[in-house]
Amino acid sequence: MLAGFRGMPAADTGALVAALCRLSELAASAARHIESIEVNPLLVLAEGKGILALDAHIEPARSGAECRSVSRAHKGLI
Repeated sequence: MLAGFRGMPAADTGALVAALCRLSELAASAARHIESIEVNPLLVLAEGKGILALDAHIEPARSGAECRSVSRAHKGLI
C-alpha cells in the first residue's frame, strides 16, 4: 500500500522513516523518563506531503517532574 494502491499515489516513505527514527531517538534519549509512547493513527500522506499524527500520547515514567521537562523539550518532534 505504501507504493501506491488502486490508483492512490505512493506514500511519503521518507517522511515515515524520518519520523520513526526521530521517535526512536526520543525514546532512547529519554528512556528512563518515558513509560510508553503511542502514536495512533499515523497517516502517511502522498510522496512529498509528509506524515500526520492524528493522536499521540507519551506516558511518563513514575517520577513526574523530570518527565514533564522531557516532554516540553521534545515538543513538535514529529
